Amino acid sequence: MNKLVLLVCLFLIPLTLTSETQRRFKVYVNVLKAVADDDPHVGETLANHIKRELLSLEDVDLVRADQYWDFMLEIIYLQHKITDGRNTEGLSLTEGYYQRIPHYYFKPDRLRDMTFQPVYVHRLGLALYQRKDLKKYCVEVVDNTNKEFLTPLRELLR
Repeated sequence: MNKLVLLVCLFLIPLTLTSETQRRFKVYVNVLKAVADDDPHVGETLANHIKRELLSLEDVDLVRADQYWDFMLEIIYLQHKITDGRNTEGLSLTEGYYQRIPHYYFKPDRLRDMTFQPVYVHRLGLALYQRKDLKKYCVEVVDNTNKEFLTPLRELLR
């Protein structure tokens, strides 16, 4: 019986260590509006599209603000209307990526003195989109997040 347990351990432990799905990324999505706007559903629509795209990645878990997160994707939007004869409605979107710095980077005596969670700010970008192209914007944001941040971490953790 002991030999059977040993053989099972010898085969299963290396398989679980090399599994790519072992590491899961906890992502918090924060969508904010810059000023009071006409349509309050834009933020909900934007957040839902981004969350849906993130869930299509196999190793991402969505978390709330009060839970532990590895990455925060923050989008701030502002609705505007261009009235130069076209009467088009658009959105100005600013995106920011924040990566939580692990606690083991700090000395324990310095860690308890911190009043905030230290983060790396990776990128802030500005985009102008029409309202009908919100889904396209969300796909691009999640694709950029996957390429620039998650894929290098996956390679590093293999």
